[in-house]
Amino acid sequence: MKWANLKTALRTATEEPGKTNGLVKDAPGADGKPDTLKPASTPDISVRKHPPPGAAAATPQDERSRDRSLCKALMASMYDALLILDEKGNVIASNPRAELFFGYDEATLWGMSAFKLIAGFNPVILNKIRAYVADDRFTVLNTKGMKQDGGTFAAEIAFGSIFYLHEDDLLLTIRNVDRRQKAERKLALERDTAAYSAIPLLLIDEAFTIQYANTAAAEDLTGNPETSLVDQSLSTFVKDTQALQNACTKAANADTARWAGPLPLKGPRGKPRSVNATLRHLPPQRGDQTLFVLAFTP
Repeated sequence: MKWANLKTALRTATEEPGKTNGLVKDAPGADGKPDTLKPASTPDISVRKHPPPGAAAATPQDERSRDRSLCKALMASMYDALLILDEKGNVIASNPRAELFFGYDEATLWGMSAFKLIAGFNPVILNKIRAYVADDRFTVLNTKGMKQDGGTFAAEIAFGSIFYLHEDDLLLTIRNVDRRQKAERKLALERDTAAYSAIPLLLIDEAFTIQYANTAAAEDLTGNPETSLVDQSLSTFVKDTQALQNACTKAANADTARWAGPLPLKGPRGKPRSVNATLRHLPPQRGDQTLFVLAFTP
């Protein structure tokens, strides 16, 4: 028997009747054309679900353990300090930023009462906050965090609900706002000092647009201390705009970032006059515009 005939015989012997290598033969066509082949069955493309056959199904405890591990990983990546409290207000989880803010290590924080970490925090406030959170009310507490070394820091705390060990666990997101509050107090003090100064003070940009003016400047330039000069152009009150431009250029290029000299201005009724002016250049920071502080005396 020839090799080609032997292969054909072996293939035919191993096929099921009516099938050829997994393909089903159609009945011969009436036109006498050769038989056609089509798939014997639709391929099984279903996705096998986990766990695989024979493996034990994950228990609810396993799933909760995985959830807690994921939660801890997310907490560790957060910039703010995070604390999770149980129903009694005890810490049951924290992140590294909480350790940094309060000065306690994770093992010490575990089980501590939040009443010892947050000034003014007590069971009454805790219950009120739980009620707010349950009612989907956004809740923020401005208070002080109490450090291990006896120091404190200004804290802004937001509250939310989380299922960590129990369904009603409380998540505290704590932000240290020490720097922000100090900067705000300093700015408020500077503004108050400028506002009540007897010397006219103006803050202008490179286009001479007034960004700030105290009452003394408003009274000197308009005759009315209640007039708002913000967003007006200082060129309206300057007799020689080029002189003002030259003064700004000299202040910007000076080593001391200051210029002092006579500056021609206009009075409330447009009458020209010369004042002794001091111009201080404020370099731009982080993309801000260049500003100048102008102070003058008659």
